Amino acid sequence: MRVADDCCHLVEDPAELRILTLMMDLIVQDNSLSQVAGTLNAVGFRTRAGAAWDPVAVFNMLPRLIEVGPRIFSSEEWDVRRRRLAGMI
Repeated sequence: MRVADDCCHLVEDPAELRILTLMMDLIVQDNSLSQVAGTLNAVGFRTRAGAAWDPVAVFNMLPRLIEVGPRIFSSEEWDVRRRRLAGMI
């Protein structure tokens, strides 16, 4: 979430949601936190501070993944990813 342009409420940041979705996808595939960080860096994603991802930064995102998880899991995009992971696609 980020502060909206009107500075009165929070809105979802699409770029950050993509990062969280990729993190969730990689964790579900049983990648280590080091592998998740490496993939995020290889794709070109950086932390809010502009730093490269490391295992500690990914670990610190786990509470946020738990918070946003229900929205990701209920989305159509996640359903496609889940079927792909299960070998159904």
